[in-house]
Amino acid sequence: ALTNNRITPVEEAKTQPSRAKALEDTEKFFAESYLYTPDTPSPIPKDAKYVKVPTEHLDEKQIRLALAHGDSEGGYKVKGLIGLRWSPPYLHDGGVSVGLDKDKELGMAGTLMKGIMPDAQNSLTAMVDKQLREKVIEENRASKALQDVHVDGSGHEYWVDETTGFTEEEQEAFYYRSIMHLNKKQIKWRTSMIKKSVYV
Repeated sequence: ALTNNRITPVEEAKTQPSRAKALEDTEKFFAESYLYTPDTPSPIPKDAKYVKVPTEHLDEKQIRLALAHGDSEGGYKVKGLIGLRWSPPYLHDGGVSVGLDKDKELGMAGTLMKGIMPDAQNSLTAMVDKQLREKVIEENRASKALQDVHVDGSGHEYWVDETTGFTEEEQEAFYYRSIMHLNKKQIKWRTSMIKKSVYV
């Protein structure tokens, strides 16, 4: 699924920290896990046998990050890239949302809260374009309703734009190649079709 299946510390992701610590209170209830043996009948008898669930192979640091246990501030699992174009808005808080109009339909406040579906390409562009993301965050933070539930679309500051030396064409190619997995011929065809739909 094009993910490393690792938990990224919230300090590194620099996102809204509230959800990263959602499970920290579960630490007081944690204990060794056990399962009934596969031959256990139903209904389960009082003297049923059980075995310990093996956990020795698990990374303790990753567990602490996932559950915000111990001195951990928590973290977020790296999302797979498969299906991203079908699943806007983005980020763990759903704050990175942009409609077809990149000037007016910004953030959750300017899209879903107004009944406007987010556009995958524009929303993913906001993930990697610093200037567009700043506008998205600004719109989200202007909404008291979104601030009450800690949604602003901040964090994950890995830019593919002019601030890091990429052209607009390279940014678009990044979207088509990395997210939609299209080759150069397919990209050229899709771009021409989009232009036709705009001008027809």
